[in-house]
Amino acid sequence: MKTTFPLVIFCAIMLFTSAKTELITDKTTASSIAIKGKFRDNLVKSLPVEEHPFIVELTDFLSLDIICDAIVNDVTISISENADVLQSVTTSFNTGDHCILDLSGYSPGAYSIILTTPVGTYLEGDFVIE
Repeated sequence: MKTTFPLVIFCAIMLFTSAKTELITDKTTASSIAIKGKFRDNLVKSLPVEEHPFIVELTDFLSLDIICDAIVNDVTISISENADVLQSVTTSFNTGDHCILDLSGYSPGAYSIILTTPVGTYLEGDFVIE
């Protein structure tokens, strides 16, 4: 009995802690947007690179999270609908940087994201807001 009681208390604490942790867990999910095209490295301007350092995700909170795994300067990020540019921003990235674009005012529909640089990068992807 002496060893059973502490074991029961320990199990109760662990159960409460795991239930509390599950309630606090962020339920945000992000869907990845495939972007394709050509990425030209700032260092080797004449050679197109097939793989690019960008990850683009659409979050549940209607924002685009653009993550870059390299140093890339003067990236213009444009959001368009039916070839009409709705939003455009130019930024530079260091390795691991994020750029978050708020899309909360956008209506449900199909949109495109285009990433360009002065050295010739052109990456494009499509996404849907429901």
